[in-house]
Amino acid sequence: MKMIGALLGLLMLPGCINIDTHLQPINQTVKAVLIGTDCTPIVFGFGAGTNRVEKAMVNKPLRLDDRFGPGSAVSITRIRSIAHERFRNASISRCCQRS
Repeated sequence: MKMIGALLGLLMLPGCINIDTHLQPINQTVKAVLIGTDCTPIVFGFGAGTNRVEKAMVNKPLRLDDRFGPGSAVSITRIRSIAHERFRNASISRCCQRS
């Protein structure tokens, strides 16, 4: 029983983080309708890749309203903001470029 408690304690030590860093001022003239992301997974501290804004603009953007029906072809043409997102939970994390 002590061993299980020690293992659970070890797993909880890393904690979790969720940090967003905006890389440019928000362009207020562009309405926030879609969010595009390009992510690189990181497992046990190992991960490799390049996150690009261009890929974030075309990778199946997340809709923020219901104006678009399911399956409609929507792409991002103007950028409101660019952010770097870092998420970590225990040993699994991801690093994303968001526009």
